[in-house]
Amino acid sequence: MELGQIESESNFVVERNVGVPVRDGTILPTEIYRPARSGQPLSERAPTLLCRTPYGIDRWRPEARFLAEHGYTVALQDWRQSGAGYDSSQWRPPFEGIDGYDTVEWLAAQPWSTGQVGMWGHSAVGQAIQAIMPLQPPSLASIFVIDTGLDYG
Repeated sequence: MELGQIESESNFVVERNVGVPVRDGTILPTEIYRPARSGQPLSERAPTLLCRTPYGIDRWRPEARFLAEHGYTVALQDWRQSGAGYDSSQWRPPFEGIDGYDTVEWLAAQPWSTGQVGMWGHSAVGQAIQAIMPLQPPSLASIFVIDTGLDYG
């Protein structure tokens, strides 16, 4: 699939391989799901949700579609070091906090975002949220963490 290729359904559009820049110059490929009408993205700003995962974004695509169809913009992003394959030996992955912070702030700055970002997830996806929380990104407005195995303190 080409960089930034857009696919559309009646009630949402998805842009795959959107490059989100982080502070060390790395570009993180991200999928963006936006609410749509008749296959065209809505022009008004939407609440934005982020899911960062080491498991591969495939398993979160149905949730992203559902949320986009119900008025949310959703970003799905693999952890940089995961290659979509979780390594449980990495207690605290080295880039998790700063990559998450930078992604939250990038999302909040987009013209389709309300400027506030929420995150959700369980297990290691919840750990990604825990890694971001101490950094206090100004645009992180809400979190929903379920059944995460580690406490980053």
